[in-house]
Amino acid sequence: MKRSVARRCVCVVAILAAAFAAFRYSMNSTDEIILNGNVEIHDVNVSFRVSGKIGKVLADEGQEVKEGETLATLVSDTLFAKAELAKAQLNEPQVNLKNAEKN
Repeated sequence: MKRSVARRCVCVVAILAAAFAAFRYSMNSTDEIILNGNVEIHDVNVSFRVSGKIGKVLADEGQEVKEGETLATLVSDTLFAKAELAKAQLNEPQVNLKNAEKN
């Protein structure tokens, strides 16, 4: 008699476990595929408005950045030298005119 009660309990537990497993499987079976991973972008066009040497890089590879955020700065000596050269080139025609008037 004790064996028959034990067998019935084992059968009930097995049936409940099978029903639970079937329920869990039916809840997860959808047409949706879930994948985890990283997307790597290899080519990104980043540029400055003017040419020059990069002085400081402010963002690391793989770091998340927002639009408009400063990623790097240029060496300012080069920019100032180019600005002075441009000013001198603007004044050159005026100097040439004054020299021509004197002669």
